[in-house]
Amino acid sequence: ICRGCGFLFQSPRADPEKIIEIYSSGFYRQDREYDEAFFQSRYDQPRMHVDWSAAFAPLEPGAKVLDIGAGHGGAVKAFADMGYEASGIEIDPGLCAQARDRYGVEMIQEDIMAVDIETESLDMVYSAHVHEHFDDWRPYNERIHQWLKPGGHLLVVVPTYGLSGRNGQGFINVFHNSIFSRTSLYNTFVRSQLVPEKVIYAR
Repeated sequence: ICRGCGFLFQSPRADPEKIIEIYSSGFYRQDREYDEAFFQSRYDQPRMHVDWSAAFAPLEPGAKVLDIGAGHGGAVKAFADMGYEASGIEIDPGLCAQARDRYGVEMIQEDIMAVDIETESLDMVYSAHVHEHFDDWRPYNERIHQWLKPGGHLLVVVPTYGLSGRNGQGFINVFHNSIFSRTSLYNTFVRSQLVPEKVIYAR
């Protein structure tokens, strides 16, 4: 733990190449059965997040929104249904196939750092439960910053100390490299030349 900002991190860190290998090989599909409530939540929660953020990060109809680490594609479908031009990046080809079958959405099957996205082309990037997996979040944030239009927004959802304890995850998932405090979450973006507009931290 960083005594200065409260940032909690794994030591030793999970190897970034191993993380990519594990997730691209179907980690989130093996030996897991998801019920309809799970899939409905993956559609409903992104809508709630974007609705909540509208007070300080409003989106015009047709805005370009990208979901990184898009999983089963629920957020991409939700954003499209809200009237946005939505797309998603997911490294696992099996999840991309499930997104196509379940939600009828086509996703980009690629690593975030390798994908080709036009500079200053996006109005919003959505990252839900992705940033805590990064070995070093700075290059990812800097890359996302390049994709955003001037005045664009990055909307990030991550587990916190309190939520990690209550939902039983935290570092039990060995590929969660980081748990952010309020201060370290703020600093995460400032150090990547992003300007935090709002930080809501559940304890």
